[in-house]
Amino acid sequence: MTTQTQKAIQAGNILVVAANASHARLFAREKKFGPLRELETRIHPESRMYGRELDRDAPGHVFQSGNPSEDSMGEASDSKRREAEKFAREIAAELKKARSRGALERLILVAEPSFLGLLRANLDDPTRAKVVLEVPKNLATETPQTIQTVIDAAF
Repeated sequence: MTTQTQKAIQAGNILVVAANASHARLFAREKKFGPLRELETRIHPESRMYGRELDRDAPGHVFQSGNPSEDSMGEASDSKRREAEKFAREIAAELKKARSRGALERLILVAEPSFLGLLRANLDDPTRAKVVLEVPKNLATETPQTIQTVIDAAF
């Protein structure tokens, strides 16, 4: 989190993370049904690359006809999954720092279902205990109003 984001987070705020494997946005909310205030956006461009681009230097490239998902000795999705895991670890580490500073009292996670699982797996126990709501939807690029509406409906 940037220094500006750290300063913008106030005790008692609910932090909302809307994310997918390549895009994460952090919002603050002063009360359960209050408006969202966007604090920060993070982009992980490696997650948007094709597996063959991520593995460009890897030996043993084999292209098989009829199966576009494979581009080397393993599936392209392996490289993309590694990048998604890396991004989830980065987000989890930032949330842990916020919790350690006392800036994280409650947390809402809104993420594409498989990325939500990665986030959950990478949160340490004390940070995971701050999660008050999980929404398994990919809303990372939606408007704050749309994200707010979905969160409100999930409560």
